[in-house]
Amino acid sequence: MNLLDPTEFTQQPVILIMSPSVSYIDNTLQVSATASMHFGFFFNLQGDEVATIKVTDITPKVKSQYQDYNKVRHFLNICANTGEAVDDNLLQVLEKMLPEKKVEFAKMDFSKRRDEFSELINKNEVIKKLSEFDSKTKRKAITTTFAQFVKFRNYYTHGKLILKYDSKEYYIQIINKSTGIKTTHGIDREILTSFLNTGTELIRLISIILRSI
Repeated sequence: MNLLDPTEFTQQPVILIMSPSVSYIDNTLQVSATASMHFGFFFNLQGDEVATIKVTDITPKVKSQYQDYNKVRHFLNICANTGEAVDDNLLQVLEKMLPEKKVEFAKMDFSKRRDEFSELINKNEVIKKLSEFDSKTKRKAITTTFAQFVKFRNYYTHGKLILKYDSKEYYIQIINKSTGIKTTHGIDREILTSFLNTGTELIRLISIILRSI
């Protein structure tokens, strides 16, 4: 599995965001909808510097870039759906292997269920004999990637999609729930595609376990 990390800033910039509302027709449902489009103005400030922006009319940018922005947002929705599919398969295998903990598993979030999966594949002798899980190195690679997958799933599901103003660069801004600190990470098609491919591979690995028990 080759799960690519969203790109990190050496030092987080100050980002001022404008969020104009956009009305459009949903082609699938053929209904009118309204959504926000987030433009980011990025500043690398030093010391007591203050960021300011002056944009006379953002409408031309909205009209010219909203279609692509919505495609990226749809891509993120697909990533979120893939994460949900992996979680559904994960819950299924945990319930089958440890039915006495079914209620407990149902109360857990994705991250906690992944922890249970990690413990399961490192202790269950049937699983450890399967070719995909038959060494500590293989199991460690799977559990490490799985942990990153869960982390990025939260990014793509709950993060704010930002288009850098006057560019075609896209970013995800997330909030750390424990600290309240916002961080911003770069994304592109290759990064998001690696997430989808990793989700497919995780489902395949879980399916192998389900067929073996």
